[in-house]
Amino acid sequence: MFDGQYVFEELDEAGCRRLLETVPIGRLGFTEGALPTILPVHFIVRGNDVIIGSLGGPKVRSAGRNDVVAFEVDGWDPVTHEGWAVGVVGRTRLITDEAEIAYLDALGFAPWKPEQGRHYFAVSINAVRGKLLTRVTEPAELNEALRA
Repeated sequence: MFDGQYVFEELDEAGCRRLLETVPIGRLGFTEGALPTILPVHFIVRGNDVIIGSLGGPKVRSAGRNDVVAFEVDGWDPVTHEGWAVGVVGRTRLITDEAEIAYLDALGFAPWKPEQGRHYFAVSINAVRGKLLTRVTEPAELNEALRA
């Protein structure tokens, strides 16, 4: 009796971009004091950028240097044990245009008030990769997935 196995599938760019927009929290990986740092961030996707709102601190300093960073989001179903992960690599830039800042403030995606000294920065989506973990329940499906 076949009870199923799990397979990883590579996601294409369109699938990665679609999944990027389905969750509000991701993780930003950057360098702080020559050491790797990973912090949770609230974000939105706009065009070819991941937009992150932040109070001051190391994330904003990294963006001010136009560092290359990593960004990741994922989803997981605890019942089916299926999930996905999407990673982005790109250069950061602080958003300083007042009209763009006003637009982002109006979206209300950041979990704090604009009066608290917030900053916005963008991570350009220069490279994006993703994987999907799915459960295959039929032997023929497993054979097909392994051939792909």
